[in-house]
Amino acid sequence: MTAYKISQVGPIDEWNSLNGVAPGKVFLEEALGAEFIGLSVNSTEPGQSSPLWHTHRAVEEIYVFLEGDGELALDEDVIPVKAGTVVRVGPDVWRALRCLSDSSTPLKWICLRGGGAPLGSLGNEAEIDQERSYPWDN
Repeated sequence: MTAYKISQVGPIDEWNSLNGVAPGKVFLEEALGAEFIGLSVNSTEPGQSSPLWHTHRAVEEIYVFLEGDGELALDEDVIPVKAGTVVRVGPDVWRALRCLSDSSTPLKWICLRGGGAPLGSLGNEAEIDQERSYPWDN
């Protein structure tokens, strides 16, 4: 099968040593050959924040927080984030975040980005096979 690619970012405990577009931030869509979904893995040390605010005209983002304690600024609102917090941010919303100074670990999260046609317009295009055996069951 050639319709997939694999990339290795290492254990989550080592994400703070990643060095992509910024320390602790690596975009993976190019390495994975993704056409419709953007993906980054991120780590921000306690007391540190985003290097800048940003917004998107047509892209929505989903932030999945995995570790640490922080705050996500969305326009004028500031919301607390921690492991297990998942936030969808639509187009035209300014965003920035920080890891709280007293966080016991760096703030670590995955950001998924998507644009184009709404998923609802694609309909339920999944195909299901309940009879197919799993390769690990042999």
